[in-house]
Amino acid sequence: MTLIHIVVVILLAFMFRYFREIEDELIMKHWPNVSLLPLRDGEPANQGYLSKWAWPLQPYKQKWYHFGIKCNNRERFPFSSTLFVWTTDYEHGVQAIQTISLILTVVVASTLPYYTALFSFVAGLIIAQIAKEINTKIN
Repeated sequence: MTLIHIVVVILLAFMFRYFREIEDELIMKHWPNVSLLPLRDGEPANQGYLSKWAWPLQPYKQKWYHFGIKCNNRERFPFSSTLFVWTTDYEHGVQAIQTISLILTVVVASTLPYYTALFSFVAGLIIAQIAKEINTKIN
């Protein structure tokens, strides 16, 4: 069972690091951050971060779940700028995968001895870095 846990920690650490690199490419605009939701009339295809807002952009309407924080615009659907933002565009989807993989890494690693968990996590990060260097599509 321990070997399976080690492999899972390595794979999850790999996922975390590799998706971090993908997010960097999206942020630096080397890759398009497209919407995961259907485009609306006049909505730019390569600006997925706009897909969490109502289109055309409309003034913000106070919602109880914003807890007093004022958003830039009215949301496309309830919680589209908070809880469900990961469903709106590539960048937020990749961030969700990173977060989930990191949480699962901690959960699985907690079943291993400390140094084994640390070694497995670092091994996953190193493998992801090597894969990133081999993949010429990621700078």
